[in-house]
Amino acid sequence: MRVFVFDPSRSKHEGMPSINLGDLIIRRSIDQVFAEVLPGADIINASSHQLLHSDLLQQVMRADLVLVAGTNLLSSHVLDYNQWKVSSNFPFYTNPPQLNAVLLGVGWWQYQDAPDSITRNYYNKILHPSLPHSVRDSYTAHNLGFCDIPFVLNTSCPTLWKLDGYDTTRRRNNRKCLFCLTDYNRQSEVDNSLVKLLLESYDTLFFFPQGSEDLMYVATLPAFRQARERIVPLPHAIKAIYQLLEQEALDYIGTRLHAGALCLEYGVPSLILGIDNRSQEIARDINLPVVPRGDIWAIRQWLEGGPPHGPIRLPNAEIARWKEHIAAYAVHIEKLKERNNRLQ
Repeated sequence: MRVFVFDPSRSKHEGMPSINLGDLIIRRSIDQVFAEVLPGADIINASSHQLLHSDLLQQVMRADLVLVAGTNLLSSHVLDYNQWKVSSNFPFYTNPPQLNAVLLGVGWWQYQDAPDSITRNYYNKILHPSLPHSVRDSYTAHNLGFCDIPFVLNTSCPTLWKLDGYDTTRRRNNRKCLFCLTDYNRQSEVDNSLVKLLLESYDTLFFFPQGSEDLMYVATLPAFRQARERIVPLPHAIKAIYQLLEQEALDYIGTRLHAGALCLEYGVPSLILGIDNRSQEIARDINLPVVPRGDIWAIRQWLEGGPPHGPIRLPNAEIARWKEHIAAYAVHIEKLKERNNRLQ
């Protein structure tokens, strides 16, 4: 079975990794889903960040299954902003081919108004009309409803699928903390106050630059510069966070959603600071431990052990339903191929 994947972990089709290391965390979870649902499939990966050239577009059209993996690439106005790079030609968006793409853990770019008519038609044409689409949150499902996409399941993000029932209350008094800030969403005064609070609460801080310019941004904050000897910046490399989580007992506090998801998977007490619709909407759906970035009181409360956030509640029925339909479709395709081979 030939499966074509629009892959957020590649910045280029040739395999160069995304500069946002959160995309690599998504890819790790997606690969685990593929191993379970599509064992033995011939998987072709192409970047969702780069325009498709004609050869790749032909591979999409010939694939038995087209999957769009992770990240917030849906939007309400595809002619104005379209993170899912398929074509640069205006006619492609007004009269797209039938790609039959299936979503896996995809979200909406930002809070927006309802999708316009071109966008509704576009998603109707390129998304599969009968297989289920897995989306990250209720907001994304609601917007796809405007587009008359018939089979949408709110499964939350695959990076969180192992965390059902996980109690997110901070119970350990760790003296080290891993933190993240976001280079493209800056509030210098608020972020500086956060660094000061973390320095008051922990002996040692580690900074994970998930984005390519995160470290440059945090280095501009006075609190960071003044306490430089107590802050350890990690390299901009995905292996750096894995090594840290395996070696140190620490907490996580930060604005990066997928760094927080990875820390939760490793059993690290974690508080995600909401800066946009992604973490905020997932928190509403599954009780992910999220507070607004500027809510210093809520952050202090978490540091002091309360109030408890309680367990994460995943939509297990929706996750299982998506997996079952995709696995059944794969079996169906394999049987068709076997029959056609016998007839030849």
